[in-house]
Amino acid sequence: MASLITLPTELLDQIVLSQLDTPSLSNLSQTSKGFREYCLPKLYADISISRSHLHHQQPSLTFLLRTLIVKPDLGSLIHHLDLRGWIPYKDYINCIPACVLNLALKRTGIYDDSGIWKTELSLGRLDPIIALLLLYTPNLESLKMDTQILRLIEDRTCEAICHGISVKNSHFPISKFDKLRSVELASNLFDHYPEMASSLDIRIFVLTLFFPNIEKIGVKFGCVPCKEVVAWMKRLLSLGGYPMDHYNRGSSQHADFPQNPLSIACHLRQLKLDTMFDSAPILDKLLYQTPKLTHLDFTYRIIKERTTPTSLLNLSSLSDVLHTLHSTLISLRLSVPMNKPKYRDLSWEEFGESKIVSGSLGSLAEFACLKTLDISPLMISGLNDAMAFPTSGSVRSTRSFATLLPPDLKVLRLKDDLYELARQRNSICVESVFSSHIFDVLESCKQIKEIHMQIGGGFPHSEALEKRRTILEMCEREGVGCTVGRGARGKTD
Repeated sequence: MASLITLPTELLDQIVLSQLDTPSLSNLSQTSKGFREYCLPKLYADISISRSHLHHQQPSLTFLLRTLIVKPDLGSLIHHLDLRGWIPYKDYINCIPACVLNLALKRTGIYDDSGIWKTELSLGRLDPIIALLLLYTPNLESLKMDTQILRLIEDRTCEAICHGISVKNSHFPISKFDKLRSVELASNLFDHYPEMASSLDIRIFVLTLFFPNIEKIGVKFGCVPCKEVVAWMKRLLSLGGYPMDHYNRGSSQHADFPQNPLSIACHLRQLKLDTMFDSAPILDKLLYQTPKLTHLDFTYRIIKERTTPTSLLNLSSLSDVLHTLHSTLISLRLSVPMNKPKYRDLSWEEFGESKIVSGSLGSLAEFACLKTLDISPLMISGLNDAMAFPTSGSVRSTRSFATLLPPDLKVLRLKDDLYELARQRNSICVESVFSSHIFDVLESCKQIKEIHMQIGGGFPHSEALEKRRTILEMCEREGVGCTVGRGARGKTD
């Protein structure tokens, strides 16, 4: 009788694929040496670190590192690493034996004369641990990390990861990470306390821009001034030994920002930023560094307590930058959340006087490749239309909203986040303009296949239902997929 391991490779793969849950794969890999070669690549290909079992066994992050140090060949099997599960700092104290540390220092070729690296590792500091994890995963393609685990570390130890993974001539040359394509950074505290800023968040974010083949970056960070981004990029360049003449000292608005001397993010295709208003200029400057960008997702958070005359989102300026991507951009999402109570405290008058958001994007008709658009109509038509609404009376005429949209647009999502403030001034007028935009699109943009929109809470319930019914009937008649919600305070049908 033939043994199981003598079966054709296709059948063995099917057996392994039918046991994709980790415990079964782990057990299957122990049954024979033959099965191990089929199971281990799938077992290690996608690793996620969480808080589970921390109170009963070795913390999984350092346990993984110890395994990779002793068996470095396993690291080449890891393609996706998820470190977003927040892990208490205290659980890592004294959890890596000295013999394992010595082996790591020897194999990585780190000559630690000062003993800083060994000390930090022996204490369980998370930044050198993560640096070593990256070093031991040469085929890593996707990294997801919660920067909150790094925020617990003293500032002086933050230098370790950035000294270790520098631009060039370092212990871990950044050129080693040529397989890394996707990085997602977030903080668990961000959604609850977005005003809690950390310079470390922006350091790690800027560091990702230097990975040679990075294609996708997603990041959430707090209120970090743009000058700190520039300073940290200069810091990384100086660590790599690059001269200061890589900076443009001209009189343009982007002076002092690196003009892509190292092909920074030159392969970047997808960029997702979730940030506060003081960080808005970062997007303006970074887009000049990313000529091949195809997907842009920008969330711009407004918090009343931190509004200043100089902290604004200038849509007109942003439009100038976006138009440099008119031949490459496929998907665009711009959001200014107003649906949370603490954001809604900002009155329409305060919003207009502070100029937090000004100007407009204007026409997007030049974006020939744009297929998906997720935006508030006020960003395109301009806030001045809403600001000019009378407190009573008819709505003044506006130019056709449909003519401002890309010619080959397939999916359109219209949000009413900016309308939340406008409703406080004249809800019915604002809702009427918003509805007129929707009807205009349905009548004029025959190329659109999907429309997702919101009828906000400014209308009486019966009138909102009637408008939604009319919109849905028009979409059905035109053969357009459609969902209509009742705004930030309503439910989606």
